[in-house]
Amino acid sequence: MEMFILAYSLNLKDAEPIGPARRPTMKNPELLSRITARPDVFGGKPIVRDMRISVELILSLLSQGVAPSEILDDYPELEPEDIRACTAYAHAVIASDTLSSVSVAES
Repeated sequence: MEMFILAYSLNLKDAEPIGPARRPTMKNPELLSRITARPDVFGGKPIVRDMRISVELILSLLSQGVAPSEILDDYPELEPEDIRACTAYAHAVIASDTLSSVSVAES
């Protein structure tokens, strides 16, 4: 059974199978650097690249079955890596024992 990078599961175009010799090109720290927080925006909730687009919104849309391509059409300032960053952030939160062990960059 082959594993596919997250972009494939999100129906983004250039996804390729990964195996021992193939890994995603953007590492989680790079993805997570796209997630920021500002006390004056959404009460300090995580947002994408200092924009007024919350991680919560993107995850909610994905969970409702909205295709990433539709999200990108509706929010043209977003990039495919922003959607991946939101899912990477969610993974980091879930993978940690406590929410306090996951932080976002303050801007």
